[in-house]
Amino acid sequence: DNSGTGLSPDATERLRNPPNHPSSIDDDPELKLAVHLYLALNNANDDYTKAASAIKEYNNDMKFPSHPQIKSLVLQIAGVKEMKHHMCLNTCIGFTAPFASLNQCPECTEPQYNQEVFEAMGAKVP
Repeated sequence: DNSGTGLSPDATERLRNPPNHPSSIDDDPELKLAVHLYLALNNANDDYTKAASAIKEYNNDMKFPSHPQIKSLVLQIAGVKEMKHHMCLNTCIGFTAPFASLNQCPECTEPQYNQEVFEAMGAKVP
């Protein structure tokens, strides 16, 4: 992308032109359960996969979506996409746009990356 947001052109289009009709999952109880479960979990990636596995074990005939499938569906329903950016550990700034190339916070001088990992391995780990 060339906007500096990290969003794909498709995601930008969805944000600029959201659906003008409500999406409904009410007619599919399995899908409704999956969406509610996904949205209720704090660590959706790992926890959803474990819960979906248990549900499938309980009812092998149930068509329960995988984590990537439900994440994609929720993205389509909501019309928004997650954006991950490094933040100052003291929450002064996000290292985005004008601050994206900085190695430390201009407010508190906290380094953007874990200095122990960076010095030992040369890897930029937040």
